[in-house]
Amino acid sequence: GAQEAVRRASDDVEVLESRIRGARIALELVKRQSAAAIAQAEAEFDKAEKDYKRFSSLADKKSIAQSRMDDIKKTYDVAKAGLSLAKSSLTDIRLKENDVATVERELASAKTNEGMARAALNGAMARKREIEATLNDTFLYSPVKGTVIDKVIELGENVVPGTPLAVVVDLANLYVKTYVEQRDIGKVKLAPFGRAFD
Repeated sequence: GAQEAVRRASDDVEVLESRIRGARIALELVKRQSAAAIAQAEAEFDKAEKDYKRFSSLADKKSIAQSRMDDIKKTYDVAKAGLSLAKSSLTDIRLKENDVATVERELASAKTNEGMARAALNGAMARKREIEATLNDTFLYSPVKGTVIDKVIELGENVVPGTPLAVVVDLANLYVKTYVEQRDIGKVKLAPFGRAFD
């Protein structure tokens, strides 16, 4: 029931927290690899570009062989393509950042679900306590020890607080309230409990 829902929601949160740690590690790794690859590609391109510019003016003057210029141009083109390829790794970074953001949203949703499951469990527990309290209120306890000599209310009747339900008498402490005519007062006397009156 509600406890199982909380357990499943907690498990989902744990799984997503683990996934987000993995996604962040992958993002950091791609960033480092990308930065290193771009730095190396930029250095190779800068050197190839300088060589290409320097040798282009010599080629224009026919001071170097065309085959040598072709090799330099090829090196320049390869370095330019390498830099472009290295910069394309920035797309990988954006994808990994998107992965992290997606898992963060899933984690936030899972935490909301966990909170709702816990609230449902707390509500169920509160309802259980309320039902138990109501059930306990269905039992009646006499404030005194004694014997029931009369039932005022019958089974199944509805009552409100303060309504008498039964008459209870403590047989160890009986007393009698009666009216005696003036002329008979002299005849009244106390007798020990259990003895017949004269």
